Amino acid sequence: MKRMVKAYAMHFAKWLLGPATFIRALDIELKPQHLFADALLEIIVEERRSLMHIEFQTDSDSEMETRLMEYNMLASRQYGHCPVTSYVIYLREVSKVAESPFIRQGADGEEVHRFYFRVTKLWEVPAEEILQMGWVGLLPLVTLTRNGKQPEVVKVMIGTLTAAGEIDLLAFAQLLGGLAFRVRSEREWFKRRFNMFQDILRESWVYQEIEVDLGTSQSS
Repeated sequence: MKRMVKAYAMHFAKWLLGPATFIRALDIELKPQHLFADALLEIIVEERRSLMHIEFQTDSDSEMETRLMEYNMLASRQYGHCPVTSYVIYLREVSKVAESPFIRQGADGEEVHRFYFRVTKLWEVPAEEILQMGWVGLLPLVTLTRNGKQPEVVKVMIGTLTAAGEIDLLAFAQLLGGLAFRVRSEREWFKRRFNMFQDILRESWVYQEIEVDLGTSQSS
């Protein structure tokens, strides 16, 4: 997800915060704690420089709100106390979703912190919304959206990515589809949709890095 956002940062910025003007993707390492955000983008909103911080989640995390606030404050400090808007994008439905605002109280019950952030639950986002935007950088997410597992939706996604020559994104789409198609019959159907592209998919850096990682883990 980090690599995908970095490569198509403008698409994510426009999706999450429509009026923003994307400037550049920033270093995701937050110093001096050496923490790494999933994505940190520099944007312009209403002629004011600001940052967009994104975290992706596949499972519940009881520390999500705290982590978002910590990353938000560190990012702001690292980049000249620039205002930062934090987002958490849940790739699949989880039992506990982070809720905004996050409020922390002192020992006497007095409010110490109130932190606002934005939550995107992909399973609630209509597949049509992603398809109609026309931004290829978001298409690998479509199978995780509402009605995203429909055959016609998968067909449009694959057709659009192949027509655009976006082989790396097609590889991402197959990988992320593994989070959506969990039942064996569904999984086999989804895999067949990519059978004809296996030769070109192997040329993708996505597949090449996975093969390297698998080879390393097997040798160890």
